[in-house]
Amino acid sequence: MLRINKFRMLKQILTFIYPKLCYACDRELRHPETHVCLHCQEDIPVLSEEHQHHNNENRVLQLFWGKSEVDYATSCFLYVKGEKLQTLIHELKYKGAQDLAKYFGKIMSDHFAKNENFKEVKAICYVPSNKQKIKNRGYNQAEKLASVISSQTSLPCLNLLIKKKETDSQTSKSVHDRHLNLDKSFSINPKSKLPTHCDHVLLIDDVITSGATLNACANTLRKQLNLKVSVLTLAFRDI
Repeated sequence: MLRINKFRMLKQILTFIYPKLCYACDRELRHPETHVCLHCQEDIPVLSEEHQHHNNENRVLQLFWGKSEVDYATSCFLYVKGEKLQTLIHELKYKGAQDLAKYFGKIMSDHFAKNENFKEVKAICYVPSNKQKIKNRGYNQAEKLASVISSQTSLPCLNLLIKKKETDSQTSKSVHDRHLNLDKSFSINPKSKLPTHCDHVLLIDDVITSGATLNACANTLRKQLNLKVSVLTLAFRDI
């Protein structure tokens, strides 16, 4: 008991000296805030209701029409350049803030649990990253998000895909060129093993813009493993 009390005391002292700050604005966090303060949480636009349904108003799902057979697709937030969410995703992807994956992964898990369109999903998988990016960052942010969603939902997280072809940056390319750039760049991981009766997977990524990467991944899963694919991303950037 004495040891526990000393530990708590040390933790309180360290928190006082080095208070936890919001990743988006550097404001000191107050209980029960974690990672992101309430002010910044309120500034992050949630994707509108029509994007959550399986209908013609779902702009995320539209990105797959005529390109791959995706059963359903949606996102949690709307990505707006220069806003708080961009800062947070930048921290996650490039600044080593892996604990943000836990924060956002729980949000994505809640989104998954509440959406009836995901009820047939049997496992989680994620968009792979190339070896150089993983070496530079130390991790794949999509894998981190998928791992948290897996732990929250008790669905297995599978390393199904590998990136076999190094591709140029997508940032400055047109929508058409983005799809061409990623054509045949993914394959099935030969070391992966599907659980029995797994016929529908949820494909995870951080941001969807043109949908080129996720379309390429979905096509690989469909054609090579004959899987049904649904997609959930943290954010949707409308272009």
